[in-house]
Amino acid sequence: MKSARKLSFSSSASSPTATATVTVTSPDEQFIPPPPPNITLHLQPNQAHSRAATKIQSAYRAHLIRTLYKTISTVDSAADRLQRRIQRQDTGRRPPGQPPREGRGIDEELMRLLLRLDSVPGGIDPALREGRRK
Repeated sequence: MKSARKLSFSSSASSPTATATVTVTSPDEQFIPPPPPNITLHLQPNQAHSRAATKIQSAYRAHLIRTLYKTISTVDSAADRLQRRIQRQDTGRRPPGQPPREGRGIDEELMRLLLRLDSVPGGIDPALREGRRK
């Protein structure tokens, strides 16, 4: 059968050096280590770290803008191909009253392109916003 242990912790942090008092009550008087003290670090910003962080962030933003603009240009070229395909169908001869054969496939493909274009956020860069509008 296990014996019950009661622990009570109290601390006072009135000065920068905090003191902790631990009272351990146990039938067999085993040592229970006190909890670790709260340590607060105050770091001074280093200019080299700040410049390095700015450089990393600008490189990431440039990469992100290039990737998103590539997505926009891919959607644009696919939309141009669909437009040429639609124009070829309109000029093609078919009997009156017969619906176009590929109408439903083109609609679905256009919807997929619009969804891909919607996945590009426009608020990151003004060039991306203009590319989406175009």
